[in-house]
Amino acid sequence: MSDSNYHTKTDSQLVRKLNFEDEDSPLVIVEQPEPISINSKDKIHANVEEEVIPKLGIEFETKQEAYDFYNSYARVVGFSIRRSKGHKGDKDGSRKWLDRVSFCSCEGIRGNDKRDDNVKCHRLETRCGCLAEMKISCRYGEKYCVVKFVSEHTHVLASPRKRIFLRSQKSINPAQAIEAKLADSSGIAPRASVGLMEKDGRMKLDYEYFGDVVCFDTTYKKNKEGRPFALFVGVNHHKQTIIFGAALLYDETSETFKWLFDSFQKAMFGKKPQTILTDQDATMAKALASQWPETHHRLCVWHMYQNAAKNLK
Repeated sequence: MSDSNYHTKTDSQLVRKLNFEDEDSPLVIVEQPEPISINSKDKIHANVEEEVIPKLGIEFETKQEAYDFYNSYARVVGFSIRRSKGHKGDKDGSRKWLDRVSFCSCEGIRGNDKRDDNVKCHRLETRCGCLAEMKISCRYGEKYCVVKFVSEHTHVLASPRKRIFLRSQKSINPAQAIEAKLADSSGIAPRASVGLMEKDGRMKLDYEYFGDVVCFDTTYKKNKEGRPFALFVGVNHHKQTIIFGAALLYDETSETFKWLFDSFQKAMFGKKPQTILTDQDATMAKALASQWPETHHRLCVWHMYQNAAKNLK
């Protein structure tokens, strides 16, 4: 293990007690005990369940299963992994991997590149010669077996809050991949998706402060299929219109409104508005009486004026 992970006894690591009132007082130096390596085996596995830790002799049906197991262990401990060297050969009439090694992503040292002199912004150095690895082999059996495991690291491990950002821990399911592809084909960049999620958090924060009175409107806009676009709108302390939430409804039945109000309440951590303003829709009123009976239901004056202008002569 690298010596960089061990604390050496230097002047900067000694506690010095000074008495400024007495000029002749001697300098008192108290030596602190030397700590152990921050990433020793005992330290790493202190809070890790036994069945998650790789052990010599564990067998896997496929090398992908072995990789997933080691990656799950890496997620718990706090590091990223990558596949590295291995050997292929003929076995049982087919060519397959005879052994494979999965390394910590900090393994090795970045080599020199003749183009480095022309680079203005150098990438951050992420490799520090870490020796942590897990090697599997199927040379002596039908299944892949763990033949080597090194748990010690030569670098600081990621905290629990940052482990989801490690490269090998990032993954998307097939549905998310299809959605991302559709968004890209529609011209929606990843940055726009992140902006939408940021606005969603802002809506929840606004609702927490200004969600006592909510105006619910399904007549704001309709798409070409004729499906109503529903908005939960409010007013902040600057008398500015703010949006708490939105939904694209398939129809305007009572069951649809019940689902919508229930989903909105769950998204807002169970908080219900004290007063809600709507149009004169009977199915909406029925859904409100069922889902939010304690909320005061009032009709929007603007809709009343519009209906009066259309129906009264």
